[in-house]
Amino acid sequence: MRSSLLLALVLGVAGCGDKVTFHVVEFPGFSLEVPTALTYDGDPKVEYRAGQTQGQAGRRLFVVGWQPGPNATVDEMPMFMKAMATALPGGASFHAGTPQTLTIAGHPATRLDSQIETMTLSMVDVACGKRSVLIAVGAERGVDEVREHMLASFDCHPIAAEDAAIGTTAVPIGVDDPVPSPAGASRPTATCS
Repeated sequence: MRSSLLLALVLGVAGCGDKVTFHVVEFPGFSLEVPTALTYDGDPKVEYRAGQTQGQAGRRLFVVGWQPGPNATVDEMPMFMKAMATALPGGASFHAGTPQTLTIAGHPATRLDSQIETMTLSMVDVACGKRSVLIAVGAERGVDEVREHMLASFDCHPIAAEDAAIGTTAVPIGVDDPVPSPAGASRPTATCS
């Protein structure tokens, strides 16, 4: 996940009404029903190991990212948020809530909600095979409804051969430095509709 996530929330963008529409997107080894502002057109084989896509609709931001290793713990989630907070403009207020463990579709997960100025950022990191999937929603209002809609649709279906290629010692590198894709691989792109 990139620090630009917080910056985008603070700065916001113009327009768009409150209604959020959803569609199902197939990501490498998992699928989600996501807001229509978020799409994925990467190569699911090349980008199986790690990737990210994000979309904006008005002052709402949606991010889905994945990387090798287990999902973040309740001790690690606040550190991720603290690292991201360094991207905030000077004087911007930031308050991280209390992380909690939960289960999403039978998979262990960790959730952390934070307040950035008037925006709420909710991040959920879910275990999926030998990777973790980060689902983040940021908005001034309606975050809980959008997040819960996305989480209810989470379907983890790892590809055995791709998961096996990750090995057993995969460790995520960090918030702003995801594990690089294989040589020559392109990064996921996002389009807003």
